[in-house]
Amino acid sequence: MEVLMPERGKKLLIFNNYKFSFAHESQCGKTRWRCAKKTCPAKMYTISNNIQMDESNLQHNHDEETKQIVRQVLRTSTKRKAIEDTSVRPSKIVLSEIENCTSVDTDLLLLNDINQLRDNVYRARRQILPVLPKNINEVHDYLETNDIITNTKKENFLLINNKIDHIIIFSTMTNLNFLCLLESIYVDGTFEYCAKHFYQLFSIHGYKNNSYVPLVFCLLHDKQKDTYTKTLKSIILYCSDHGLQFKPTRVIVDFEKGLQEGIKNTWTDIEIIGCRFHLAQSWWRKIQALGLSKEYKDNTSDVGKWLGNIFGIPFLNPEEVGDCFAIDFISEMPQNNKLIAFSDYIFDTYISDDALFPSHMWALRSETVTRTTNAVESFHSHFKNNFYMSHPNIHNFLNVLLQLQSEVYIKIKSIGTIKTRKQTLVRQNFILNEIKKYEEGEKTRFEYVQSVSCYLKKK
Repeated sequence: MEVLMPERGKKLLIFNNYKFSFAHESQCGKTRWRCAKKTCPAKMYTISNNIQMDESNLQHNHDEETKQIVRQVLRTSTKRKAIEDTSVRPSKIVLSEIENCTSVDTDLLLLNDINQLRDNVYRARRQILPVLPKNINEVHDYLETNDIITNTKKENFLLINNKIDHIIIFSTMTNLNFLCLLESIYVDGTFEYCAKHFYQLFSIHGYKNNSYVPLVFCLLHDKQKDTYTKTLKSIILYCSDHGLQFKPTRVIVDFEKGLQEGIKNTWTDIEIIGCRFHLAQSWWRKIQALGLSKEYKDNTSDVGKWLGNIFGIPFLNPEEVGDCFAIDFISEMPQNNKLIAFSDYIFDTYISDDALFPSHMWALRSETVTRTTNAVESFHSHFKNNFYMSHPNIHNFLNVLLQLQSEVYIKIKSIGTIKTRKQTLVRQNFILNEIKKYEEGEKTRFEYVQSVSCYLKKK
């Protein structure tokens, strides 16, 4: 026996593949149900979900409604799920409900039934969602006319709604209080799952006691230096207005020149550290662009070994990089025109005196795992998994962001209780041991670079 609340708001009771409509409930708690077909005399009485068989008449004058009931049960459950979480893909809701449904025989469903259930999800959502913005200005208006409050602490979540520069910043005072205690911050952007009508979701993260915490979320309409500068200075001003000072001493970023220049415009004396992970990605993309990926993956070839070993250079100190590249790599480079092009790219972009990204930005003889924005990338991956299409509307975007903020509160509260993962400790200990061997003369510089290259090179 199962009680449903169908589309029209009237209770239905399912029993033995027949539907009963709610008729009356007495003061003593007895409920009378009648067959959903008006011409059928069948009726049922229940008290607290127990059938009163002696009073009930279960003789129907029509066939069972097995398939209709299957549809009814699933229509009700999929509609409820669609309203509870508007960011989940409709097809995922339908398939999940079919898989978890035990009260009816879902083997009776056909493809057309699945399509109708999916359409039902869309209809249910259209009934509850507000009118969605059609352009960037309407997004600003939408945020201005709605209270954006966190789900648990009921804090204001919208800090800045800049209609002129099209900058929107979400965070909380809890987040900002934590942010302003940190010396190091991590920043990165994601583009595909940014809210519709904006170009990117730019986020600021903090690290403390083995925990990475997302703290500030910004919707930006481009990735220009001036936009980054205005965004960061807006956060600084907001913090200042609330008695806080947002002035980190170092920032870990990817190799986007506009972003780095925007950071320098904001804090002239800040240390900018290029993410090792993004550095390796850039080198790998260049290898692919030059048509060297096949040789790179061949560990038995001289070209493949040479390319693989070069990923160990970021584990040197900046003053060692130039000599290592010239003496240990260029002098031993296999004869290959594509390798010459690759080495020229590495030298011009990352090593020369006027390099775009000089070695002091990305090289350090250290076992630390905090010189990457991998945790930020992980956040973006987790974030996008909440959506069933790219560029979600602002309503769905905010729902997911507010859900993640609930997790942020827990992370901030849990700082100091998170232990370093075993895999991370193994990696740190290996690199630390290799550094010791190099510093004590047990390994040459090239042997050291060769041994630690495995942690950055593309597998």
